Amino acid sequence: GVILYELLTGALPFSSDALRSAGYDALRKTIREVDPPTPSSRVSSQDAKLQEIATKRRVSPGELRRELKGDLDAIVMTALQKDRNRRYQTVNALAADIRRHLRDEPVTASAPTATYRLAKLIRRNKGLFGAIGAVLALLVIAVAGTSWGMLRAQRAEKRANTEAQIAQAVNDFLNRDLLAAVAPSKAAGRGKDVSMREVLDVAAKTIDEESAPGGRFADLPQVERAIRATLGHTYTELGDYAAARPHFERALALSKAEGNPADIGQDYGALGVLSYRQGEYDSAESLLETALGALPADGARTGSNDTDDDASLRDAWRTWLGTVYRAQGRVDDAIGEFRQVIRDSKSRDDELRSALAMQSLAVVYQEIGDDARAESLYVATIEIRRRIFGDEDAESLTLKNNLANTIAGQGRLRDAIPLWNEALAAKRTVYGESHPVTLNSLNNIAEANEILGDYASADSLHAFIVARRSEALGENHPDTIRSRMHLALSRLRLGHGAEAEAMAAAGVESLRRELGADHPRTVDAEGLLGTILLERGKTAQAAALLRHAYDVSAQTQPDDIYTLSIIGADLGIALARQGKRGEAEALWTEAAPGLEPEAETVVICESIAELYEGWQRSAGGSSQRGAAASSMSTTRAAGGSNDDTNVPQADAWAARAEEWRTRAEEIRQELTR
Repeated sequence: GVILYELLTGALPFSSDALRSAGYDALRKTIREVDPPTPSSRVSSQDAKLQEIATKRRVSPGELRRELKGDLDAIVMTALQKDRNRRYQTVNALAADIRRHLRDEPVTASAPTATYRLAKLIRRNKGLFGAIGAVLALLVIAVAGTSWGMLRAQRAEKRANTEAQIAQAVNDFLNRDLLAAVAPSKAAGRGKDVSMREVLDVAAKTIDEESAPGGRFADLPQVERAIRATLGHTYTELGDYAAARPHFERALALSKAEGNPADIGQDYGALGVLSYRQGEYDSAESLLETALGALPADGARTGSNDTDDDASLRDAWRTWLGTVYRAQGRVDDAIGEFRQVIRDSKSRDDELRSALAMQSLAVVYQEIGDDARAESLYVATIEIRRRIFGDEDAESLTLKNNLANTIAGQGRLRDAIPLWNEALAAKRTVYGESHPVTLNSLNNIAEANEILGDYASADSLHAFIVARRSEALGENHPDTIRSRMHLALSRLRLGHGAEAEAMAAAGVESLRRELGADHPRTVDAEGLLGTILLERGKTAQAAALLRHAYDVSAQTQPDDIYTLSIIGADLGIALARQGKRGEAEALWTEAAPGLEPEAETVVICESIAELYEGWQRSAGGSSQRGAAASSMSTTRAAGGSNDDTNVPQADAWAARAEEWRTRAEEIRQELTR
């Protein structure tokens, strides 16, 4: 009884500390005379540990309390009875009662009232008693309604039999046909080490053959649909989205033909997630909305009338829909969706679903520059997943990678690098070198090198990532284009300006076509192309491009201070070249607080300093740095001045030049620490 009590509740019937501190006589009296709290009462009183106890048993706190209350309380308390005549007389008697509980039969430990036995009978025969209830209700209206109750019972039995047949057929396919098909074979050229991809490809070929006319599954569409969905999900996890799509599409076609709303919703949702992964955001939005529409309407926002499965699935599709909104640049819609999912899942004690939405919300905060809030969400999510899945959880690898990004975003780059490397090493082992998840970690390390000014290392990594993403995702996938834009920057800094310009211009054009001119990713790319054009002396083109990027960012993402600062500073440089000093200085003043410590910021600060030094010389002042100003000063100081002999103004510009030089040097030193 004590062992069963501890297994169910995670605690002993009496507190060990309390018994030890009470003294021998009090201890003996407690054991002999005091009944411990029932298991359901005990877990309810452990508020601090309830979540941990429930998580270890793979249920929510509410489910744990409900499962314990009733039969399990009675069984445990009978096993702990002080009076031996009221305890189970043998171990077999206890085991028999536990088996009865698992079969929803009356247990000897509970009072054998008529109500209790009827409740047990109903639980064992839910379909039958549902039909009886329907018959009774209809009898009140009309005797003719009795046929409906019989039909419901028959349908329930048929559904149960069908599901069992599907499960058995899928199990046979996986364990007999598939394993035999991929067994080591000299004739087939297979050794004992068979890859997951080989298994999947054999499975895909086999299901095509078996579902054709005359095949084993030709008249079993639900079996084929279950196998197709499994293959689609597995191909997706391997990062082969193109191979996954035909299986999901076939599964959806079969679901529609069968008319099963639950399967239809599942398959629409799976296709929506796949479309998002392939960068087809508008299609993903439509598919996910259709998936949500296929779920029962009751409790659509609160989940109050949902089954647990319906509510969890609704939250899953809404989380993905929020992710699509984020990819579309609809930040407020994404945040609203994620927050609603977090509230709903917490109300059901669904900690895992809440964690998934928290993780998605963290990504949004990270993208709009709120790294501190993103960091706290990532830390909380990683801890939840550790409690549920342990330290080897694969998804936590991605979360640690994202956590490192937020730490780097707050200027703690050195703290982030170990996390990046840890995540990358684990992902290479789990997913392989070219999986999209691995490439995401590699991309972060490449961008870290870029921030530190190690453009040679960044260039080789970005080139590798571009090649692999082009193969896996396609040339025009937004992630591929993003990597190509970073590659263009490293090429610029390594002295290949013409190549960098052509690469960046092609990337901007692709993003305009794929995502639209005002999408945040397009705007970021325009800012980078503007930087390249500035460096290549194409001031008018750069100014027009940067002006558009700055205005769109200010309107659509006013809280993204980082992007506004970078683009604003470069726009100021372009305007200064055109002689618009006042507007340029206003932009620099506004941008200064948001410029973060990275190598590109050093370039910006030095460029602004050189412009001020050029103005100072043209105004007749004496340069504080003399000949130290580079020839770039003359190029970037284009545009006349009406203050050619204004010495006070010249001194003011010299002071500002010194401020920007100092800022550049401070950042350079920080990056080397």
